[in-house]
Amino acid sequence: MPKIPASAWRDHEAAPHPVSGQTDGPYSEMPLGDLVGLTQYGVHLERLPPGSRSSHRHWHEEEDEFVYLLSGELVLIEEGEVALVAG
Repeated sequence: MPKIPASAWRDHEAAPHPVSGQTDGPYSEMPLGDLVGLTQYGVHLERLPPGSRSSHRHWHEEEDEFVYLLSGELVLIEEGEVALVAG
């Protein structure tokens, strides 16, 4: 697996989503699939400052979604709200 350069982070300012109009706040992202040659599994690394969201409410019909929190805490919204902490 290749070393991932720190320059691969992409910073985004808060902006309204083109469909929902919801502003999720500023964030930084690094889609890892292309960087490390993944072909059957996607990994998307994000840094969220306090108050930002990783996405708006959505669902997937034919794929799973995995959340692993490295530091801090967040609220995962599914049927209800679930507080998550690192690890």
